[in-house]
Amino acid sequence: MSRRRSRREWGRHRLTEPWARRVVANPPYVGAGDLLDRLLAPGSRLVQADLVLQHQLARRLVGRSRRHRLEVVARLPRSAFVPPPRVDSVVPRIRRR
Repeated sequence: MSRRRSRREWGRHRLTEPWARRVVANPPYVGAGDLLDRLLAPGSRLVQADLVLQHQLARRLVGRSRRHRLEVVARLPRSAFVPPPRVDSVVPRIRRR
């Protein structure tokens, strides 16, 4: 049984630990913004992240961080998911500059 993480639960994860350098994730679209805030926050040791995100959220990321670069490595059609979402999805790669 899958369970959605609340905003409070995302906040418990410490992304400044040495092991938190590369992230590959398909976060729920509802909590993806909060996760990205933590990944791109000052002090984060993020080197690279490959995520499945809502297309509109990925577009808003462009130019958001001066320390990270974003490139879209794949576009996912709605038919790639079961059940299909009502939004388009992309796989952006976020790398430290």
